[in-house]
Parts: sequence; structure tokens; C-alpha cells
Amino acid sequence: MRVRYRVARWLSLALLFASGLEALAQYPNPFNPSTTIDFEIGSNEADHSGGIVTLKVFDPLGREVATLLSQELGPGRYSVRFDASGLSSGVYTYRLVARGQARDRVMIYLK
Repeated sequence: MRVRYRVARWLSLALLFASGLEALAQYPNPFNPSTTIDFEIGSNEADHSGGIVTLKVFDPLGREVATLLSQELGPGRYSVRFDASGLSSGVYTYRLVARGQARDRVMIYLK
């Protein structure tokens, strides 16, 4: 496992796990009304496809409010834009699922 820290205007923490799935902190955070979520799918020696990738957003009560992505993706770096203009201010969680593993991150929406 490799851990990489980067301090800029926002603190971001990226974790590269053995599966090759890297969920990067979205930016900006806090955001209003939209934000960009970056993630990377590394190559798997046994299987060069990334498989089905889902990216969902949940409200503070754990209810799903958006499915941003649900499709097969190969290895590479991806960006997905999330527009929360129809939602209330608050703390939201997004979950990235690929190769049977999930990564959760928190984001703050301020109106």
C-alpha cells in the first residue's frame, strides 16, 4: 500500500491500495453548487479491464441522492462532475465501487 499526502489550498489525501483503485479528494471542498470528483483505476495484472464502476452520492441520513456513474471502465484516470444545486446544504458522502472494493469520501455543500 502506498500513501501519498499533498497539501495545497485544500488538503487532499490519496490512497493507492493493492487493487489499484485510487479515490482522490474532490475539489473544491466545501463546494457551491458543483464539484469535481477524480479517481483512478490502475491496471490489474490478471485482468486489464476495470470492470463495472459505480459512483453514488448519499445525504447525511444515508439516502442515495444521485448516481453519477454506473458503467464499465478500463484502467485510467477519470473525473466526474456533481451538481448539487437541487439539494440542501450539508455534509454528503460519495462512494466509489470498483473491483469489489469501495472507497467513501466526505464532501461539504454550502449554499
